[in-house]
Amino acid sequence: MNLPLYVNSSSTNQNCIHDFCQSEQDILDKGFVTYIYYNLKKKTVYIGETKHFWVRHDQHIHESHFNDGEFTNCLIVYNASFFTESHIKDLEFMIINHMLAETDETKFKIYNRNNGQPQPQYKDHHIVEQEVFVKLWGNELYNQGLVHTNDLERIRQKIIFKYSPFTQLSKQQSDIEERVIQDPRNKYLIEGGAGTGKTVLMMSLMYR
Repeated sequence: MNLPLYVNSSSTNQNCIHDFCQSEQDILDKGFVTYIYYNLKKKTVYIGETKHFWVRHDQHIHESHFNDGEFTNCLIVYNASFFTESHIKDLEFMIINHMLAETDETKFKIYNRNNGQPQPQYKDHHIVEQEVFVKLWGNELYNQGLVHTNDLERIRQKIIFKYSPFTQLSKQQSDIEERVIQDPRNKYLIEGGAGTGKTVLMMSLMYR
């Protein structure tokens, strides 16, 4: 679903709701959706998820960092009979991480103040990844000019994706990270064999 926006408008643009059929209005009012605000000319993007889009949109309108993006469009992704909270949070997380890995080529400024929320394993994860995310990325997002390449494997081979500061840390890594954050003036030696997550932990610390 594509929603046109008025740049820097102080209104919520809810008059646009009349352009949608009743089922779409219901989705915008109380459905689980993942959404992408964007301005292709300014190269600004914001990715989010919510169960009440119009309520969340009202909140966004009054956020200074959001208005700085001067978003002209919003792409709303939904599946009324399938999406749950886990689905939309998982989809948001995948979109943010892959789009961040492309910013060296797209030059997009991503306004999210967090990385989304990685979800614990749930039974439909592979469906969201293969049937929703892959098709969304390779078709809609690529055709809209929001992504540079539809070759996801190429993106996943990038260092910035492999060692993303948004990679979910293990409990041991999280404990070490919190210890360093609480006492950053101390000296720490972090040891471990290849593949144990030292670089991932360092990238996460640098981001924090």
